[in-house]
Amino acid sequence: MDEICLQTCTSQDLAFNMKEWEHQANGFREYVKRIVASPSRSFFVVCLSFIGGVVLAAFLNRPIFEIPFWIFANLFLFAALIFPSRTGKMILWILFAFLIGWLRFGQTFPPSGIPNLLELSGRQTVIKGKIQGEVVVRTNNQEVTLVNIQTPDEPLFGKLLVRIPRYPTVWTGDTLAFRCRIQVPESKPGFRYDRFLNSRGILATCSYPQELDIRPAKNFSFSRFLLQGKQTMLDTLALVLPEPHAGFVSGLLFGGSQTLSEDLRGDFSRVGVSHVTAASGYNVAIFSQLLLLWLMRSSLGRKRALPVAAGFVVIYVFLAGATAAVVRAGIMALLAMLGTGWGRTPSMRNILALTAVVMLLLNPRLLFDDVGFQLSFAATIGLVLLASRFESLFRFVPETFGVRTSLAATFAATTLSTPVLLWNFGTFSFIAPIVNLLILPWIPYLMLFGSFAIGVGFLSSSLGSIVALPAIGLSSIVLHVVHWFGLLPFASSQIPFAQVFAITSAGGITFFLVWLSHRPRAQDIDV
Repeated sequence: MDEICLQTCTSQDLAFNMKEWEHQANGFREYVKRIVASPSRSFFVVCLSFIGGVVLAAFLNRPIFEIPFWIFANLFLFAALIFPSRTGKMILWILFAFLIGWLRFGQTFPPSGIPNLLELSGRQTVIKGKIQGEVVVRTNNQEVTLVNIQTPDEPLFGKLLVRIPRYPTVWTGDTLAFRCRIQVPESKPGFRYDRFLNSRGILATCSYPQELDIRPAKNFSFSRFLLQGKQTMLDTLALVLPEPHAGFVSGLLFGGSQTLSEDLRGDFSRVGVSHVTAASGYNVAIFSQLLLLWLMRSSLGRKRALPVAAGFVVIYVFLAGATAAVVRAGIMALLAMLGTGWGRTPSMRNILALTAVVMLLLNPRLLFDDVGFQLSFAATIGLVLLASRFESLFRFVPETFGVRTSLAATFAATTLSTPVLLWNFGTFSFIAPIVNLLILPWIPYLMLFGSFAIGVGFLSSSLGSIVALPAIGLSSIVLHVVHWFGLLPFASSQIPFAQVFAITSAGGITFFLVWLSHRPRAQDIDV
């Protein structure tokens, strides 16, 4: 009797499990059909597949033999173009994107068989190279990145970071020749400095070289022209604004706030608002929105205003230092403008995914080696997915002066960026949301008044100093708020076992997002 009962129970359990598995399989098939039927969702999944290829390649972290990858990638691409089934096409596009992501990361390793800077580690040698990008001017030195590196014997692969004396001033495009000891960058406590430089193609460094010979560029360079114009604007700002306001406003507008005192930079770091001291995605968003609004209301009209605004956004991204956060915001602004030009409201989810793909195509090492890239995307994902949810939770907060919206945006961005902060820095500022809420509403006006002061200062430094008074007042408010909160003993806390908490919080946030995706609301983004 017991055996019959056991067999019956086992059969019933098996039948129940089969039905449950069949139900789950049907649900998965329906989910796949919805993805395949939706071009928007299909595009998003293909973008994720490319990022997945970069992730796997970064995890393996070894050079690849490119030819098989190109062969299979082209086969998948050709098959995707001719395959009749939409589901089959989708699978082939996913495989193609995955291989391209893997291949692109593999191309970031120094090529074998070609001499590179790493081979000169610890050796004194004669170097010649050309300055690329913006020169970082600090209090006691200038920091330049050299390309087209040559020794007396042979050219070398890789970029070289060189610190030279503060004077004479050098510019992008100048050629430097010198004797120096080549050093391979090493990690610093709490900061993978070597990986950060490697993400920019910099393989080695050199400090204060001997026998420095500077050869100014002879040909016209548009980038040099823009950077010289930027320096003129910074010089004008320094004439009409006293320190520390000039350094703070210059950081807001163009990035780079090296003139701020160490104590003040420490205050910004302790209260969790270091992103405010340099041009960031928030600044680019403000610039692009105000510029587009002004141009569309001008005599240019809608159609001509969009390409003009797009051109100015590209220039501003370059002038602001083209950091990961700035480039991310610039690409998103351009894609949003493109959607506006087509008369369509673009999906923020797809804009964000395409932006990540474009940036990782250009430099796949940003994903794991650039904290700015990670924080920028984490905060933006938080805004896209959680801002409206938090705003509904903060219904008790008045909407006066946009307080509720700012509070919701601050908590949304902080929620997603917390695991990144814990993993990379091991610290957390519990008062960061409050400080952000108090100072961020003033930033657009501070940028606006600072820009006016520069414009008037070109004509007259005396008149510019008068026009700059509102900027000085707003800057004083922000700096005092940061300083006062920075004095609090609990402003920033060192978290024990921070990386464990980072993984735990990331898992909790992922679970929370999955839970939200099953509770859609009309006004929310489809997760």
